[in-house]
Amino acid sequence: MASGVGKWAAVEGNFDGRHSTVRTTLKSGYEIDFVIARNIDGVLICTGLTIEYPEKLGLPSQSINSSFFQKLGFGELLTQARGSYVEWGDIVNEIYEEEHVDELLSDWTQLGPAGFPEQKYAAIAWKYEKFVMLGLENPVSALAEYLKCDKTTASGRILEARRRGLLTAPKQGNFGGTLTNAGKKLLGIEVQNAKKK
Repeated sequence: MASGVGKWAAVEGNFDGRHSTVRTTLKSGYEIDFVIARNIDGVLICTGLTIEYPEKLGLPSQSINSSFFQKLGFGELLTQARGSYVEWGDIVNEIYEEEHVDELLSDWTQLGPAGFPEQKYAAIAWKYEKFVMLGLENPVSALAEYLKCDKTTASGRILEARRRGLLTAPKQGNFGGTLTNAGKKLLGIEVQNAKKK
């Protein structure tokens, strides 16, 4: 039965290890909500389950009974629910990251003789990388428009982010680069270590 499920949706929660709910609809019309949380060992576990046939659909052709549970394929559903939780966690993290970056870039006031803090250049690198990933024809112009500054100023800030080791240089072409691990740390983004073979 589990193979006949629809797309998974986020219902509520932060998807950061705390209790959060994902939902799917079975082919039979039943909606299933899984409450997922990370335990002390970091494993995503099911802490709640709701199965309901929406009232607007009338009465189901099959009621919830022992046969229903035998055919449900709980293990497969739980695996899919965990995958959905992780995907939504990535989306929520990116939204929080972007809000943080936008806040950092909203004010370019210098901090006395020290100039602009490293974190602001890390935010420039993050935003520039996003414009590059979107495949924009001229990400420097897009950044200038976003920052409400001229293209020369935006280009200078990108170069400074590279000089500070927060943005990689493009290997091919004029545009490109990714936020470095140093930049991620400055923005509070978790750095994924490459696995050794």
